[in-house]
Amino acid sequence: MRRMSISLLQAIAEEQLPVTIEGAECVDSVQILAMAGHVVADVAEPVRTPMGWVSQSAVVKEITRTGRRTLRTLAPMSRAGLKASDRRPCGPRAIGIAVGWLVAAGMGLELLGRLLP
Repeated sequence: MRRMSISLLQAIAEEQLPVTIEGAECVDSVQILAMAGHVVADVAEPVRTPMGWVSQSAVVKEITRTGRRTLRTLAPMSRAGLKASDRRPCGPRAIGIAVGWLVAAGMGLELLGRLLP
């Protein structure tokens, strides 16, 4: 499930909950979705690595009302022929794009406030 946050939300919606997400970059995407109010998730305690503190897994328990509204908004986009292989992998650039999309959609203002001191 290596997707940017919004694509990851779409992928999670297709699975039976709870869904376990593994890998630091995808767990970061789950954290963004949770901070934006799209999902309810438990994120594992971070572990120290040479690259810093990283959470290796998360369990998504629920897609919230906001998350479902976002999925309905994005439904026309997925019907336009966007294949799973066209989705961007999650990573620093993709996470930045996802945060930008959330802010532009008016759903990431709280997230932006939490990230900026």
